[in-house]
Amino acid sequence: MSTAEFFMDNFGRHFVKPSGDVWADVGRVLSSSYPMKSKASMSRMQSGWAIVRPGSATLQLDLDIPVILKSRMTRFEAFASELATWDGAEPRIFMLFDKAPIPANAIFVSVDKRLVRICTKDGAKTEDWTIHPPTVKGAPK
Repeated sequence: MSTAEFFMDNFGRHFVKPSGDVWADVGRVLSSSYPMKSKASMSRMQSGWAIVRPGSATLQLDLDIPVILKSRMTRFEAFASELATWDGAEPRIFMLFDKAPIPANAIFVSVDKRLVRICTKDGAKTEDWTIHPPTVKGAPK
């Protein structure tokens, strides 16, 4: 499965109807606006984060997409928590949203804690979480 297929199967299909061109669909998901929960306004994915897993995804933004889990954690808390419990057996996508959308070509799947890709509007930052493992408040050490 390609990165774009993984993204669309586990996240994007909940936002837009797939067209058959998966990379174009990824771009549409990342640059479109969506209804906000409990508000009449629409919002693009900005100023927040998301984590995509096989079969589920978590989003910090309060978009009205019921099948996507919502979280109030900061990006540091969310990524650290995910990385602390991730066994590396299944891929993840880690995204940080900003005012400008993340381009489709900046989406990467992480499959190993030694090469965790954090997808941003400026590309992907690579972290080796085996050298500096994340710390999570309240988690056993």
